Amino acid sequence: MTHFTARFEDNKCIIHNGTAILGVIQFEDKRRIVASLILENTIFSAHPASSSDKNIVITANDAILLKFKFDYLWGGASLYVYDEPTGYKITGKAFKPGSRLVDIDGNDLIVVVNASKWSENQGLKMEVIDTQVTAFQIITTVYYHLYTSASKLYSMVGIV
Repeated sequence: MTHFTARFEDNKCIIHNGTAILGVIQFEDKRRIVASLILENTIFSAHPASSSDKNIVITANDAILLKFKFDYLWGGASLYVYDEPTGYKITGKAFKPGSRLVDIDGNDLIVVVNASKWSENQGLKMEVIDTQVTAFQIITTVYYHLYTSASKLYSMVGIV
């Protein structure tokens, strides 16, 4: 099991593996919908699939690499590649904090939680349970956690 942390600077979330930086998520605005996900020398873009399709896609050079298909009834999102389900989901679990990347059997692979249960401003803690998890899976799970946290906040205060 590996532990990561993340801290915030303005609209950036910087993910650390100890003292090394794993990646950076740069949000375009406070609503945390559109973002650049930076891993080493590669920049990915996270944004709605289209003006009519609110599912989020992760792209590189305008090619869709990953799609979050939202489950509007139960919450969470199934992950799709080339419009085919991968078997992975990012979801919450009853009575447990945070967002979780789970496999087809529901096993936790990554768990992302706020460092403080009262404030996201204290950063995030990530627990990577499966050693086969990639940096891309970590940064996309963190993005989804931040995106859904912002969505919940804005819907509670009546902005969305």
